[in-house]
Amino acid sequence: MTTVPTSAINELNFRRRTQHLWRCGPRAVAELLAEIGAERNIGTIIDEKLARYSMLDPSTVKALGADRLPRPVLHLVDRGQ
Repeated sequence: MTTVPTSAINELNFRRRTQHLWRCGPRAVAELLAEIGAERNIGTIIDEKLARYSMLDPSTVKALGADRLPRPVLHLVDRGQ
């Protein structure tokens, strides 16, 4: 019987949810960031990071393949069975 570690499942769920949110468009992403910023009182920190990320050139990011999440790293562990 093969079991998948909880951390791997959590990572896959995070990726799936992130990709779904992205497909919902910029407003959904902005709403999420604003909600987190308000709940944690870190709006200024989020805004500073957005300013830094806004300096990225979308064409360069795409050309480097950095516009997609990397493939998840999964390790199959054989327990001698």
